[in-house]
Amino acid sequence: MLQQIHRIMDNVAGILAAINQFAVAVVVITAVSLLLYTLTFNLRDRVAQALNVLLACVATAYLGDVGAAITGEAISVSVWLRF
Repeated sequence: MLQQIHRIMDNVAGILAAINQFAVAVVVITAVSLLLYTLTFNLRDRVAQALNVLLACVATAYLGDVGAAITGEAISVSVWLRF
């Protein structure tokens, strides 16, 4: 009985990890696409410039998270998390 509960919890944890990776990838794609869109318009507007900086930081941070999740070795994960 206890082993069944552990298997179920492992399955739930695996599903949640996959959903998390999907959500992080969606955030990266959205941030990069919005960044590219805002770079094409209103380059002289201060609000657009601030939004571009913010989107670039978000995309960079989440890209590091995606890279850390893809790599399997501890040294590579450390490099991606310091990215």
